[in-house]
Amino acid sequence: MDAVEVSSADIARIANVRPTAVSNWRKRHIDFPEPVGGTEKSPRFNLSDVLSWLRDQGKAVNLPTQQRLHQAIESAAEHTSLPAALVQAGLALLYVDHPPPGANADAWIDPLAEAQAELARTNFGLADVPPPDALAPASNAMLRTALTEDNKRSRQSIVEKLLDRYLQDRPPSNLGTTPRPLAELMIALVGSDPGSLMDPACGTGSILVSAAKAGHSRLMGQDADPTLAMMTAIRLQLTGTQGFDIQLGDALNRDAFGSAKADNIACHVPPSDRGWLRESSLNDERWAYGVPSNRESELAWVQHALWHLKPGGMAALLMSPGAGTRPSGRRIRRELASKGALRAVISLPRGSLHNTTVAPQVWLLTNAASVNAHSTVLMMDLSNQHEDNVPQWKEISERALGCWHRYQESWSDRLRRNDQARAVPIIELLDEEVDLTPTKYLPVTLAPAKSVIELKEEHRKATLHFEGLQAQLAELPIEFTNLPTTIRWETIDLLEQQDVLRIWRHQTSGDSSHSTKLVRVITPIDIARHQASQESTEVPDVELATQVRPGDVLAVVINRRLYARTATDADIDAHIGPQVVILRPHPQMLDCHYLSGFLNGRSAGEQLARNISSTGVHTTSELRRIRMPVPDIDAQIELAKRLCQLEQLADHARSTFRLTDVFTGDYRDSLLEQMTGEDMTGEDRSGQTDNPASRSTADSTEQTPALADDCSPEVQTDDSIVRTHTGQS
Repeated sequence: MDAVEVSSADIARIANVRPTAVSNWRKRHIDFPEPVGGTEKSPRFNLSDVLSWLRDQGKAVNLPTQQRLHQAIESAAEHTSLPAALVQAGLALLYVDHPPPGANADAWIDPLAEAQAELARTNFGLADVPPPDALAPASNAMLRTALTEDNKRSRQSIVEKLLDRYLQDRPPSNLGTTPRPLAELMIALVGSDPGSLMDPACGTGSILVSAAKAGHSRLMGQDADPTLAMMTAIRLQLTGTQGFDIQLGDALNRDAFGSAKADNIACHVPPSDRGWLRESSLNDERWAYGVPSNRESELAWVQHALWHLKPGGMAALLMSPGAGTRPSGRRIRRELASKGALRAVISLPRGSLHNTTVAPQVWLLTNAASVNAHSTVLMMDLSNQHEDNVPQWKEISERALGCWHRYQESWSDRLRRNDQARAVPIIELLDEEVDLTPTKYLPVTLAPAKSVIELKEEHRKATLHFEGLQAQLAELPIEFTNLPTTIRWETIDLLEQQDVLRIWRHQTSGDSSHSTKLVRVITPIDIARHQASQESTEVPDVELATQVRPGDVLAVVINRRLYARTATDADIDAHIGPQVVILRPHPQMLDCHYLSGFLNGRSAGEQLARNISSTGVHTTSELRRIRMPVPDIDAQIELAKRLCQLEQLADHARSTFRLTDVFTGDYRDSLLEQMTGEDMTGEDRSGQTDNPASRSTADSTEQTPALADDCSPEVQTDDSIVRTHTGQS
């Protein structure tokens, strides 16, 4: 049987060591397995041989069956592509009972062809997909690993977990899959009617799978990539959906559905493709709003979707922000808005899509021929609904759906500006640019000005903190006396070898077949901000992620800067997240407060900056290279008292700064608003806008809808009375 191949980085991950350790093993151990592929600089090894060698060396390595399958798939993907490897594994698990006789990869050609034909029997659009005529040896190893996996879960469950892992949890950069929460939001936005739904550029099928789970009765999809089309069909088959039709081909130039109409359409529109336009497409009847140029393939997809949309239906299209601003598309945008096809534009946060920093938009459109008389387009900006660049999907969905439903219910109420959503008169969109960026039409809204009583309370708290800070400073001795004279310098790596401390990093079992539990997780941001864990996550019961114990030192490198702190009572029993490292000193040999104090100092920081390579930051590796002075334990304890005093002083200074920053900001805003009699958004206190253009627009059009209170952001208040500035992306 052909081998599952692994790289040096894979071996390091499996053995829980640094990559340099694998390089040292190859140099020092003549019995280390020889490469079976790759190149001289990037060799690849037989996984079975590596595991056998590790066991012979007394290095206990437990590689769960599911992780072995993951490694086999990644090995096969090196010779084909990840989508192709996933499709092959999916077909084998769903339609092949036993591995075929024969040891080479060609033995799989006929079984895979039969599996593909079985899939096409329920989906005629896949009948023309040619079966594989050759397979790489790594594919043979992957397929045999998949079918011989000793796992209690069903094959269907295995396939579902594989697709979730590679399409949602760890999608490759070249695979434009739609995150599940975003796909579910798009399906919810088009409505609850479980009728037919089309995705004309279905890709990996995430949107259609969400539609199937939402109960849509008939699903239609098309994609130019045969592998992705088959992947979509496999995923829909796993949902138990019967009524789906997946077709091959580029929908813009070879529309497989002709004049077919769908109740709703949802699509992650492919990014700009300047080679999309064919001469035969110039007079296509789909271009009811204008012939798109080569630069405007996204606007071609918009019109393609509207062509296939039934009267009264709704389309939710995930668009790049450039489609709403490029000069070459303003004529079509003008037609979409003026004829009533465009109903809403919703801006989402950066990080909403995998492997890109682009902040996408959702366009909601309807068939213009069926539009009731209206004069506005809903503009909604949710780009600030994130935390540390992670979209807050629950809040995004609640806010988007709440505002959209309220807007749909009432087309003719009085317009009221809102900090994150506004019903914009169509005439206001039809300027020279026809810019569909929501923030252009939304005012900057500040929290209400603070009263005199509130300002006095903020002033009192800031004053108390200043007095406390001054007292702490006065108690700090400046003289350096009774310092140890005998010290030795050791690297942290050597201290670990001497059992003075141990280093633990985030680990996972790689096997998600077990039940899960909810645990607190300490993230890099928690350490940098000197705060307790702010989030929780589900992990398997056999999860190996280390829990924090009393006396641990938590460390992380962010933007080439080292942050460290001793674990607090609030940290105990929490798990550490990725990139976070635990240094667990032996209490009789190394004081934890002395260790964290040194790591926060200039010496450790400068050493780390020198050690960081151009290839990136590896927190564990860089920490091990740091040299630190190690006096006897009694001297460490005395020094630790002074270091703890400094850390308490720094914490008090940070708290004082936050309170003072809040007070000065609130004082400034209140002073200016008292002077002008208005808030700083240009609106007077009665809520009437002071924008002349808006007044004239409101006078010349029908009254437009007031948005519900649930469209407004919550102003969070606590003892620090944190001021929120909303509506700014």
